[in-house]
Amino acid sequence: MVWLTLMVVGKPESTPVNLLEKMQLIERLDGLISRRCTGPPACLASRLNVSERNVYNLVKVMKEMGAPIFFCRYTNSYCYEEEVRFVFGFETISSG
Repeated sequence: MVWLTLMVVGKPESTPVNLLEKMQLIERLDGLISRRCTGPPACLASRLNVSERNVYNLVKVMKEMGAPIFFCRYTNSYCYEEEVRFVFGFETISSG
């Protein structure tokens, strides 16, 4: 298992991203991948305000979580092999 340590561009170098910020980045990346509009890793890094290395780390973690991600050279974007959705948070469980 890979522990996801990210640094946001513009934050002091020693300030790691907290868990909530990581999940928000994954949610944003999921949306971009679903629309097939991530662009190449360098552009995606700029868009997410993280380093290119962090983009690769995010993709790796998402794959470890079961996301069927691949990079399509034709569209120059990360894509899903099948339709999936990332969900992070809590839902109300109905009693009864």
